[in-house]
Amino acid sequence: MFNKANFSVAGVAEKERTWRGRRCGVNFAPKYTAATDGKVLMLITTPRNAPVKEYPQIPGESVIEDFEPFMISREDAEKIVKTIPKGQPRVPILSNVGVLKTDNGDAAFVTTDFSSVNKTTARKMEGKFPRITAVSPKGKPKIKFGMTLDLLSNLLGAMKKAGAEAVTLEVWDDKSAIRIKANVGDNQKAWALIMPRAM
Repeated sequence: MFNKANFSVAGVAEKERTWRGRRCGVNFAPKYTAATDGKVLMLITTPRNAPVKEYPQIPGESVIEDFEPFMISREDAEKIVKTIPKGQPRVPILSNVGVLKTDNGDAAFVTTDFSSVNKTTARKMEGKFPRITAVSPKGKPKIKFGMTLDLLSNLLGAMKKAGAEAVTLEVWDDKSAIRIKANVGDNQKAWALIMPRAM
C-alpha cells in the first residue's frame, strides 16, 4: 500500500534527462518508493498502518502486497496520486493506493472511497532502478542533526534569490550553528547560520 507521501518522491524523479543512458522514473517496491535524478535520491517507506488485508475487496481484482520492484514514469505517478480520495476518509486505509495483480506486464493501481473505484494502469519502464545500497553511506554517521524544513527552505530560497546556484554547508558538531555559504550577485559572498534542532 502506498500513500501520498510515497508519491512525493516523484518530485525528484527525472523529467527528461537520463541516468547512465536511461531514464529513471519512480521505483515501487513492496516496502518503499524511491526516485532519483542522478544527483538526488529520495526514498520513503510504506505506511506501517496500512496492511493490504484491510483494504476493501475490489470485485474482479487482487490487491497484492508482494511484487517485483518496478518503475513508472514521473508523469504516471503524478496522475495516480490524484486518484486518492480527497480529505480525511472515515476509514484510514482508503487514503492509500493498492497495487493490483496484472498478467500483461503493466503496473496497475487502485483507489476507492467505497462509492467508486479508480483503476489506473501505467506502463512499466524498462531496466532496473539504480542500486540504492551502492550509493548509501556505510556505517554510522559522524555527525547527526535535525533542521526544520521551513527554516531551511526559507534560507535556501533567499540564497537562490540572491543569485546562488549552489551552497556549501559547514558543520562543526551537532550543537553548533551550521554555516551555509554561497557565491552570489556580482562576485559577492553570502553566508548564513542556521541552528540545528534536537532530534
